[in-house]
Amino acid sequence: MVKHRFTFTANYELPFGKSLTGVLGQVIKGWQINAIYAYGTGQPFTVLDGTAQQNTIGITQDRPDRIAAQSFTRSNDQWIDITQFRRQAFGTAGNEGHNAFNMPNNKRLDLSVFKNFGITEAVRLQFRAETFNITNTPLFGMPGNVISGLDSNGAPTSAGNFGRITTTNAFYTPRDIQFALKLIF
Repeated sequence: MVKHRFTFTANYELPFGKSLTGVLGQVIKGWQINAIYAYGTGQPFTVLDGTAQQNTIGITQDRPDRIAAQSFTRSNDQWIDITQFRRQAFGTAGNEGHNAFNMPNNKRLDLSVFKNFGITEAVRLQFRAETFNITNTPLFGMPGNVISGLDSNGAPTSAGNFGRITTTNAFYTPRDIQFALKLIF
């Protein structure tokens, strides 16, 4: 579940060339620009301990204990502070809350330019130039969320890419540009 989502759309017909006639008028006037900006906070996720310390039948992973986080700089190489987790005592449930962390935010800007050319009174030809994710902003995936290794102090290590983002989101598409002609009748 995404906590916050914001979408803004805008359509604007360019004001130049309205008084032009003939071929020049057909080429210059009537262009329309459209934009869609979308922003969403990242989806929540839960850190799991890969050893199932709770010892419940059918459960192969459970939540670890969580201690106070240290100061760290967030990056794709360290999305969460991995030192804030400890393996809970065998047979007990960990104290980490469900969906306590979020994946990276996602944002994208789509932009298009349209122009209608009148062929007859009832028929138009529309030229379309569309760009999806024009800024080519990546949408990163979930960091490794399963603890698979501990150091000598009982703190998790980055084994198995724990805490690291190594993929893009399954819904990510890089910049995509397309041109089209559409006959409207």
